[in-house]
Amino acid sequence: MANLTLDVARKILDAALAKAVEKKFKPLVITVLDARGAVKIAAAQDGTSLMRAEIAHGKAYGALAMGMGSRALFQRTGPGLFRRRGEFAGAGPPGAGARRRSDPGWRRPVGRGWRFRRYV
Repeated sequence: MANLTLDVARKILDAALAKAVEKKFKPLVITVLDARGAVKIAAAQDGTSLMRAEIAHGKAYGALAMGMGSRALFQRTGPGLFRRRGEFAGAGPPGAGARRRSDPGWRRPVGRGWRFRRYV
């Protein structure tokens, strides 16, 4: 595989940003990785959401690791994997930390991690 130079990565980034403006997409983050999975260049448009950069990096890294584009990954896995993207970005499971001790339904978790917790 040919090495990805910074100039080529910038051209990819500029083309992707131009296409996003042309198609009037919501603000997005673009991450370009080299063959070993290291970030070559990344850019975020104004107004992107909080974890968008981590999600873009995860999508690019997953596509590189699997050897196929993210659209093909989506078709292969279905929408369930991409709905849980916050969990893969370090946010924990859906609803983690949502209850406080002051809430009437709060129960003390017992166990060694969010997957193994039972509530008493």
